[in-house]
Amino acid sequence: MDKLCYELVEQDYHMKLTNVSGVAIDSQDQAVICCRAETPIIVFDEDGKYVRSFGKGMMKNAHGICVDTSDNIYVVDSGRHVVFKFSSDGELLMTLGTLDVPSDTGAINGDFKTIKHGAGPFNQPGKAAVRKSNGHIYVTDGYGNARVHHFDSDGSLICSWGEPGYEHGEFHIPHGISLDDDTGEVYICDRENERIQIFDENGKFLRSWDGLFRPCDVSIG
Repeated sequence: MDKLCYELVEQDYHMKLTNVSGVAIDSQDQAVICCRAETPIIVFDEDGKYVRSFGKGMMKNAHGICVDTSDNIYVVDSGRHVVFKFSSDGELLMTLGTLDVPSDTGAINGDFKTIKHGAGPFNQPGKAAVRKSNGHIYVTDGYGNARVHHFDSDGSLICSWGEPGYEHGEFHIPHGISLDDDTGEVYICDRENERIQIFDENGKFLRSWDGLFRPCDVSIG
């Protein structure tokens, strides 16, 4: 996908699509691409034709992307410690977190091994997911923090959970995230602990899948 998109954009639109960090599919089967570049969001139709791009100069490290049932686009910028919510045509609708202000976890230079304690949103967040039934937003906050944050559809924080460590409910880089809309469960890739932890919607630990090798993403079909 990375190579294909690069060739399409480079040949036809004189743009460079580099370091793709996420892909989401909207209700029109358009591919919404998130990349670490000057223009971080690029949209293609189902045949690979360029549709639009936006976000130029807004982000430092676009890391994750997802789309809700209204085709709003959520982009996690770990470099600026925020999550941006855009309309489908690129209008900025909401920003979760405080631009360029990481939460205080005691981490040194964003090194997860130096995190002393969990804190509020955000310190180098990784990925986001939106629940179909109510639009609630879940964000993994893992490079400089050790938590998962649960927001309502208006961006108000409902709860957070997680501390640095190895026990159930603790994390070393919570990374990928997926939501089971049938059960309400939240699946978290606990990357450096080499497992996937499963929680209820309010952060109660349910079970884990162990023995994986640095899982980065998870998807529920």
